[in-house]
Amino acid sequence: MNIATLKLTLLKAFSIKTVGKSDYEVMQLAQANGLITNDQLAAHVNAIPAAAEVEKFVNAPAPAPAPAPTPAPTPAPAPTAEILAQLVASLTPTANVDEARIVELIKEHTTPAPRELIVKNPEFAPVENNVGITHPAFDEAIEFINIGIDVFFYGETGSGKSTTARKIADALNRPFFSMGALMTKFETLGIKTPDGYSPSVIRKWLESDNGLLCIDEIDASNPNALTSVMALFDSNGEMTFPDGVTLQRSEKHQIVITGNTTGNGANAKYNSRMKLDDAFLTRFVRIEHGYDENVENYLGGIVIAEYARKFRALLVSKKLHGAIIAPRTILQAATVFNYQIAPNIKKRMLKTIFKQGLSVKDYQSIAVELDAII
Repeated sequence: MNIATLKLTLLKAFSIKTVGKSDYEVMQLAQANGLITNDQLAAHVNAIPAAAEVEKFVNAPAPAPAPAPTPAPTPAPAPTAEILAQLVASLTPTANVDEARIVELIKEHTTPAPRELIVKNPEFAPVENNVGITHPAFDEAIEFINIGIDVFFYGETGSGKSTTARKIADALNRPFFSMGALMTKFETLGIKTPDGYSPSVIRKWLESDNGLLCIDEIDASNPNALTSVMALFDSNGEMTFPDGVTLQRSEKHQIVITGNTTGNGANAKYNSRMKLDDAFLTRFVRIEHGYDENVENYLGGIVIAEYARKFRALLVSKKLHGAIIAPRTILQAATVFNYQIAPNIKKRMLKTIFKQGLSVKDYQSIAVELDAII
């Protein structure tokens, strides 16, 4: 690896600037950060004329110490151009993919271990629950839920909103109940059948001691259906069911709702979402829950995740529709990228994952732009 490459790698991978430093100082920094071996450093020193070598040792300042390891959850350093080039090459028809080298690069530059969040909950029996990697919205939401305030997660599709709700329930050791958008009030009440009464998810939640209810896609609900059961969303609300039983919420019955919009109506991207009643919205604390780099790096590895983010950014800048680069898309791409299959099959599968509903022309325009970025 020549000096120019070492300088670029130190800057990209470790944020170490080498402007004004001698070749020997660059070599020292490279050796300290594991880019070259002691033998390679010694070989460089031996190649310097004796007088110049002495001058280097006498006048050179002490080498900069290697940067201290960055604690999680600080995002992993950006991948080098060399690594990203490997990925771009795997998506181009003329690429000659070195499978062994790709696997080696992934192992060398894999994202750090995810933050493992351990929640100690004083309200119930002492418990320590390790819920693994979490979205940044988790930290704030669990504080509200733990003191009895309901939460509304809003953000892009596939950003893991319902997953975060489930992790909150796990962290607080509460049973988790999940349902989709409400179209009629009967979805909350349950129904009478010839064999008796068929309870709703809401009924089961209220019958639990301290359950957490998640209602997904709330902005796809019928606003009239939500208004008809408004009491359910009060902290001490009660509901009477078709079998005559009346149940009341306790302070340990919390609700998390999720949506792609803030509840104020449709937008250009989510044009079929409903405007929710303000009286309904005031019962929740709204917390944004978008795409998170740490989560994406964990799901797909930094190489795939970085490529996907640049692909997503180009979709936005070119105002193209037909492809959604969500975390689950990154996970799919990583599964293919790391799988030992024939290069031509791998390239075709990766293209299918990223192309989605884009036209051939639109996909090719992004592929060209992405190559230019690198």
